[in-house]
Amino acid sequence: MIKQTFKFAIKSFRKSTFLHFLNIAGLTLGLSVYFLVTLYLYQENSYERGFSQKDDIFQVSYTMIGNKFAQGPPNLAQVIFEIPEVEQFTSFKKRTITLRLDDLEYRGASYLVDSSFLKVFDYELVMGDRSTALSAPNSAVLSEEYARELFGTEDVYGKTIFVTSSSARDSLSQVPIVISGVIKTPVFKSQLNFDLLVSEVRIPDSSLPLDGWQNSSIYNYLVAVPNTTTSKLDERLFELSHKYIQPKTYGGQVISAEEWKNAGLYCGFYTETLDGLRIGSETTNNLMPSLDASQLKTMAIVALAALIISILNFVSLSTSRASARMKEVGVKRILGSSKRQLIFQFMLESFIVVMFSSISALAIVEGLITLNTNLVGIKVDYSVLQTTEWITGLVLFVFFLTLVSGIYPALYLSSANLSAVLKNGSAKKSFSILNAGALRKGAAVLQFTCSAGLIIAVITMYLQVEHIQNRNIGYDPFSVLVLNTYELKESKNTFKDALAKYPAIESAAHINRMPFQESYERPIEVKLSDSTTVSLIYFTVDDSFFETMEMDFIQGYGFKEFEGNTIVNSTEEGAVNAQVKHPVVVNEVAAKIMDLMDNNSKLLKDSRFQAIGVVNDFYFSDLRQSIAPVLITRKTYNGLGAYHYPLLVKVNDSKEARANIEELWSQFSDKELNIQLMESSYTSLLKIEEEGLRAVLVFSVLSVIVSCLGLFGLAVFTLDQRVHEFGIRKVLGASVADIMKLFGASFMKLLVVAFILAIPTSIYLLKEWLSTYADRIDLSFSIFALSGVLIFLIVVVTLLFQSLKAGRLNPVDTLRNE
Repeated sequence: MIKQTFKFAIKSFRKSTFLHFLNIAGLTLGLSVYFLVTLYLYQENSYERGFSQKDDIFQVSYTMIGNKFAQGPPNLAQVIFEIPEVEQFTSFKKRTITLRLDDLEYRGASYLVDSSFLKVFDYELVMGDRSTALSAPNSAVLSEEYARELFGTEDVYGKTIFVTSSSARDSLSQVPIVISGVIKTPVFKSQLNFDLLVSEVRIPDSSLPLDGWQNSSIYNYLVAVPNTTTSKLDERLFELSHKYIQPKTYGGQVISAEEWKNAGLYCGFYTETLDGLRIGSETTNNLMPSLDASQLKTMAIVALAALIISILNFVSLSTSRASARMKEVGVKRILGSSKRQLIFQFMLESFIVVMFSSISALAIVEGLITLNTNLVGIKVDYSVLQTTEWITGLVLFVFFLTLVSGIYPALYLSSANLSAVLKNGSAKKSFSILNAGALRKGAAVLQFTCSAGLIIAVITMYLQVEHIQNRNIGYDPFSVLVLNTYELKESKNTFKDALAKYPAIESAAHINRMPFQESYERPIEVKLSDSTTVSLIYFTVDDSFFETMEMDFIQGYGFKEFEGNTIVNSTEEGAVNAQVKHPVVVNEVAAKIMDLMDNNSKLLKDSRFQAIGVVNDFYFSDLRQSIAPVLITRKTYNGLGAYHYPLLVKVNDSKEARANIEELWSQFSDKELNIQLMESSYTSLLKIEEEGLRAVLVFSVLSVIVSCLGLFGLAVFTLDQRVHEFGIRKVLGASVADIMKLFGASFMKLLVVAFILAIPTSIYLLKEWLSTYADRIDLSFSIFALSGVLIFLIVVVTLLFQSLKAGRLNPVDTLRNE
């Protein structure tokens, strides 16, 4: 019976090839969107799932004088097991190393680890023993990909590579490293991205010096006993900080735990779960990439809308040609087919369509993943066959989708009234279950409610991204090159001054931190009054910074116009006061907070600084954040810290300037020069916003196309039901335009209802999305008006063919059997 039923299903497809093509095309498009987005969501929520102790692994982050760092002091390893809840502990440093193999030089992302690393992060090894692979010094474990890059095979156990010593001054000082294992490529995403792990001998220091505690140089992770909470671990870690760090900080003087907790010099540890690092962590320099919850929520809504539209489209098209199957159902009923058998047949037809559409959609998704294209705006690394968990979910989803989308068409088509069928009645009278016409209209309304919402969202997102792109960020990053001049050491200033001889170079300036890049500089507290302080982001720059960045002064002037490096207060008697005030420039936000907008020369309550100018506001962090108050101090070239300051070079001819800079660099150093465009950090953030928009745009367009297929199916059904009515109207003198107007009016009413229903939901969701931007557009009437016009045009194009067909019907053909 199943074989016969299957044959009947195939024959029904042949009889209505075009209708089934539309059905499969619509379902394939919708499922392609749904599968790709859900695979992306699955990927983004699967970080670290490959580790067996994932829920019990914690990052030990570090608070140091009010700042939160992912890296902490190396001393923690010596005392961590005083906490009874700790089972395992590891610490490691992130380095980019240079190695030699067969006279060839390679670079690799490495972690310098201790012997417990693979006990905490229990990777599967294709070669080597995980428990001993890192126990010996100067041994290494490679990733599969890196092993193939170096040797062309994973069979590398026992082979030797030569790594440039971290203390070496040139590449000739090599340390032999023996390969003791190869890590199998993880199935799931991880925060740990490395080419090789290199074991490092840690020398205990029982004295625990002050400089060993007050630094953040190493990543610390622990494995706690099951069901241990972060609050319990934080309590234990606070006890350790009070025991070991507090006396070192206060020169041996011990203060109470409560005083230590509230002390301005407080340094201590806190724990974060792996999931917590992914969402909402305020810690800087995390290895774990932060999750853009707003984007994931947007993608989830789009995927759900695409799925709903696809299912409704399937139901609408499956029942749109019911009258064409009246005779088939009637004959089968006369020949003895039960209602159950008919339901089974129609469910089987639904299953075949859903299965074929699902396979087609998965093939499309796999193709996009394999091509590694960024066409859709999201990056998916997972294959559709990534895990058995995902495959099982797909199989269950196909059966669930068959049930949800096929149950109504099956019940509807099997409910034929035998007497009505034999009398050659209409589909409306022959099929009795519920009201298929009303359901199809409701489906059309819901489909275009989703589609209208997506169109409104795309327009709003486009305008918001365009607003961010076109706003003035306060300086010009597009003609500025960034040079890493660390290798020059004391010659940095000489090199900068020598750049002035080249016509292609306008000016150059040093800065302590780059805009739109994560900074480890902690904010500075400035006193506004005896009882009030304000936290300011601070930059340290040299005299030519404002000229190089083309920044405008609202009041006062910059350091170039100011004589001397400091301001010295004098008493009325002429005696020099020992109090030194450093000149600073603030941005407009800080000036308003400090009440300097009307008088930038006003003395600050804070005795360390004297404001000499107010510069225009400028963006320097996340594009979505508001502009923070900024304090800009004058650069001095003392100490090793100044070696790390990048050099900004403003140019008028980038190609010529690069050649000039490289020529001059060769006179100062034989090291490779690192030149970057300053705009790269800014444009990379813009790219993230643009890719989010592109993803929503592409998926929305596909969803709207599926909606149009559903509307087309409803138009086919309506024409099928009203063919006799239109024939009579033609006989009575109705013109083609009259029939087209009559045919389209009912659809326009449905779409007006859909658009009205979409507006409040869109307003609510878009306001929530826009709230993630400090500088955002308003939801104006023009957005909804433009959306309405687009929807109207889409509907007109979709219905044009069927309305023309209705208007051109020949009454002789439609009424011959009346």
